[in-house]
Amino acid sequence: MTEQPVKFIEIEGNAGSLGAARIYMQHKSEIDSRFRNNYISLSDFESEADSSLPLLDNGIIGGLNRICAEEKCGYVLHLRRIPVLQKTIEVCELFPANPYELPCHARIILTDKKSPASCGYTTQALRKTLTRES
Repeated sequence: MTEQPVKFIEIEGNAGSLGAARIYMQHKSEIDSRFRNNYISLSDFESEADSSLPLLDNGIIGGLNRICAEEKCGYVLHLRRIPVLQKTIEVCELFPANPYELPCHARIILTDKKSPASCGYTTQALRKTLTRES
């Protein structure tokens, strides 16, 4: 089996912002009581909800899993390089959730060239990990 060339992963959009907005709506009074001066509000997430970017129901991780299953490859991802709003992190810490698995509007781009925006890469060598082939 020949090795596929490496593709670099870039993410456009913020991880988990739509999911954090849903959590905020469900727990608004508790969140508001924890932070002073309305530090977190629904308007923090509204621009994300109106985004022209595609909806990833299962978050960045779900989107990458789907793409890599279709491509029959695995991926290496550097989570710290994926954009996440600080207020999304705050909500996820209060109500244990993984922002990378929450719904969001984002675009996953696979490119041939590494750039400063690259947050990981795909590779055929990781195929067995993702597709469970023996």
